Amino acid sequence: MRPVARRPSELLLPGGLLRRLNISPGAVYMIKAGGSSAQAVVKSGAAPAATGGLRAKLRLPGRALPLWIAAVGETVYLGPFLGILARRQPLRRYGEQNGFFKRLIREAHKRHICAFVFEPDDVSLTRGLVRGRTPGKESDWAEAFYPVPDVVFDRGFFKKGELPRITRLRERLNESFGTLLFNGALGNKWQMYNFLMGEPDLHAHLPHTELVADGHIEEMLDKYKMVYIKPVNGNQGRHIHQVTRLGKKLLVKVHTRRGHFRTVVLGSVRELPRLLRATGEKCPFLMQEGIRLLKVGGRTADLRALVQKGAAGKWALTGVGVRMGPRAGIVSNLHAGGRALKVGAFLKAAGKRMDIKELNRRIEELAVKVATILDNHALLGELGVDLGLDGKGNLWVIEVNMRPGRATFNRAGLLKAWRRSGVAPLLFSLYLWQGKMAGNGGGG
Repeated sequence: MRPVARRPSELLLPGGLLRRLNISPGAVYMIKAGGSSAQAVVKSGAAPAATGGLRAKLRLPGRALPLWIAAVGETVYLGPFLGILARRQPLRRYGEQNGFFKRLIREAHKRHICAFVFEPDDVSLTRGLVRGRTPGKESDWAEAFYPVPDVVFDRGFFKKGELPRITRLRERLNESFGTLLFNGALGNKWQMYNFLMGEPDLHAHLPHTELVADGHIEEMLDKYKMVYIKPVNGNQGRHIHQVTRLGKKLLVKVHTRRGHFRTVVLGSVRELPRLLRATGEKCPFLMQEGIRLLKVGGRTADLRALVQKGAAGKWALTGVGVRMGPRAGIVSNLHAGGRALKVGAFLKAAGKRMDIKELNRRIEELAVKVATILDNHALLGELGVDLGLDGKGNLWVIEVNMRPGRATFNRAGLLKAWRRSGVAPLLFSLYLWQGKMAGNGGGG
């Protein structure tokens, strides 16, 4: 019996694209897709397609290639492959991020970017492949194998015990496959505060902050009468304490989780560390000067400014909305039962007359400056900068969020900002991919 002749691996590209990329039809090129590569003959075809064993070798999602194509020397690049790193949740696969991930992947497809969600256990570094998930037609998620991605958008809310393993995974992806990962590790709230304090121009916008462990609680309360204490690794307003001095006693309001509050009266400052230990938090706490911010009917409010990089790799303000907490609450997080407003509606409700255009200009200037400083310490593509506005119109940097949500814009009716927020990470991923190939051409 004669052996069956194997069909040679071929990459088919339209004639116009071959000419634009200066590719010689019929020649053998190295074809790279994410972390995978294989040799193939490049020929003219009606539409981009991978034939023979090329699709299997490169772990391509289909015969057709709705991707960007670039050529540098004797190498042809297909991409970008964008992996969204996430942590699986107990109930819905990715919890509150489910909808965002699905929108992001569908939007990526429109822009010829192959995007998928993956978890740490989905990566096989030895085989050079990743099990990824995309929105399924019948099930919640459809699974397939992909090449190791060119770019990773880190959206994983990992626990402290998982971080050493995740850090090593990030390093290995970059070392072994040249993967560029953005919004990975930057540090906790205390580290970010110190990064920002390194910029003198920001000092006037940063509330005085100390670590509780350094023992300055008494001094801070004497000076400011009210401070906020929060875990350095906290999120969603969990275990934030508002501490107010009442003579020798302390009035402590605690946000435990998702809108649940309790009030405690302590006899002295010496009782405060025990109250903090009772939260079960394994990380240190920091204390922050209590700024008297604008409120509406006793409701705490802050400004969520989302700054992102796009197609040019430059920081820009995507949008700003107001998060207003529940009555008598101490946090403004939407998870705590807060509501979202446009800036103008908030100022009107607060009885404050301000030039909104000028305020937005100052917000953008401050938020972009914060992002630019932090960008020196990690590769970043977006940041949520939470700003406070006091009665004199001063802006304060309350907190910086590495993995900001988009719900504020949607709930406030800021739909243009909400849509832009889901496109910018894709444009930035394309920018990073193109930057890896000096002098490359491209085609859709």
